[in-house]
Amino acid sequence: MPLQAGRSLSHLLRSRAARASRADSFGLFDSLQQTAQSMSTAIVHAIPAISAVPE
Repeated sequence: MPLQAGRSLSHLLRSRAARASRADSFGLFDSLQQTAQSMSTAIVHAIPAISAVPE
C-alpha cells in the first residue's frame, strides 16, 4: 500500500511539473507574440519616415 501511494504521489508531481512547464512555454509564447506585434507596429510607423528621407 505505501508503494502505491508513493507511486501516485510521484505521478502527481510529474504531471504538475509538466503542467507548469507547459504554462511557462505559453507565457514565453505570449511574450514573443507581444514582442513581434510591437516590432511590426514600429516598422509600420517607421516606413513613412524612411520613404520621406531624400536620396
